[in-house]
Amino acid sequence: MSGGAPIRAAALALALLPAAGTAQAQAQEETRARLLEDLRALVDYATVTVKLSAFAHEDPYPGDRQALGFAWAGVEFAGPVLDSWEVRFTPEFNADTGDRAGSGIRFDERGRRRPMLGVEEAWVSHVDGPWTATIGKQLFSWGAADLYSPTDDLNARDKLDLPEAEKLGALAMSLGYATQDIGLQFVFVPWFTPDRLPPQDNRWARSTDPLADAAALTLGFRPAVSVGPRTLPPAGLDSSTFGARAITSTLLPGWDLSATVVHGPSTNPVVAQRVNGGVLELTSVYPHYTEIGGGFSTIFGDYELHGETSLHLTRESRQDDDYLTAVIGFRRDWKDDPLPWLEELSLTAEYAYEHVTRAATLSNAFVRTAFDRSLANSAVAKLEFGFDPDTTASLGGAVNIEDRDWTMDLNLAHDLTDAATLTLGVQIFEGPTESFFGAYDGNDRVYASVEIVF
Repeated sequence: MSGGAPIRAAALALALLPAAGTAQAQAQEETRARLLEDLRALVDYATVTVKLSAFAHEDPYPGDRQALGFAWAGVEFAGPVLDSWEVRFTPEFNADTGDRAGSGIRFDERGRRRPMLGVEEAWVSHVDGPWTATIGKQLFSWGAADLYSPTDDLNARDKLDLPEAEKLGALAMSLGYATQDIGLQFVFVPWFTPDRLPPQDNRWARSTDPLADAAALTLGFRPAVSVGPRTLPPAGLDSSTFGARAITSTLLPGWDLSATVVHGPSTNPVVAQRVNGGVLELTSVYPHYTEIGGGFSTIFGDYELHGETSLHLTRESRQDDDYLTAVIGFRRDWKDDPLPWLEELSLTAEYAYEHVTRAATLSNAFVRTAFDRSLANSAVAKLEFGFDPDTTASLGGAVNIEDRDWTMDLNLAHDLTDAATLTLGVQIFEGPTESFFGAYDGNDRVYASVEIVF
């Protein structure tokens, strides 16, 4: 190469630099324009939902209203951003006449009351081939059963209105991998969120009288009862929750199979008891556990069959049991006018069973709450009716076979317009006073709600 060649090559490179810089700037400007366009689309296609509900209960309850009104409003911003990103942001508003909602603004769900202004979900995800990474406040749906799923417990629940028991968003990071043969999901929840349980002036609270009566047998007198604060797990890796799930539809042709593992503190507490100066003090603590589960779903003729099982292992043996839970069930759909006055009909039925593999160490220090493991030898079913495109109804219920207590929910829904739906219903709870559903015998109620979607 002649001595002038390197000089000419360098000069050519320098001449091309402005063009390269211009191309890079143009690409960045195009990306910004596309991003703004996608964000505008999120706003333009946002969905606003307003729901007004009213409940009238059979009996009064000390400190709580016999008739309750609820107002909820939410906005959903969801959709793709650029080529490989997706976002979801759903702020919500809560108000009621029964002191369930507070007056503040809160992003997390650790409060004992619902925030007046909060966020149901807020996450961003990135897709790269078969991989999807998501970070933010998320709702997860694990498990194969339709009505009662013992492995679907990554999210805490709001039990201030116990029959609803809606999920609370978890601040989490998740990583998913999906191909035609297998789907994997790994979840890390570094911020613990407990179940939101009803306080003693809420009609869904459980009576503390049985605890006072049991303490009286030991103490020789009946102590007063004081419900103290929650003892949440301290911040750190030990109070985080880890979960993993694998699903496949090809390992066994015709069968959808799943396996799950969850490790972390339970969202539902046990109650620590301590007698102090003639007062029985109750404190909620959250046992650590490991849960191994599996599930299946398949089609057999006109029936969809499903089931799942989980083995729950408690780290502190004196705090809670180890137990095995199993659910087996089916779903059957009838379409194309199964009856002259009915366009569609579906039936879902399940049986749930629990077997304690290791009872908690004999101790008066910890007792279970009644807000978990309520279906230990139980049948659950739901009938859904489609009368026409605008009118549906459902009849659902559960019965605990050994305790002989049961509940029923019957409702009728009608679309008043394309945007507004009216629902009327009745809920009934029956059984012995000491049983799960029987304890709420006075909470039989009728309800009505109007949901409007803009």
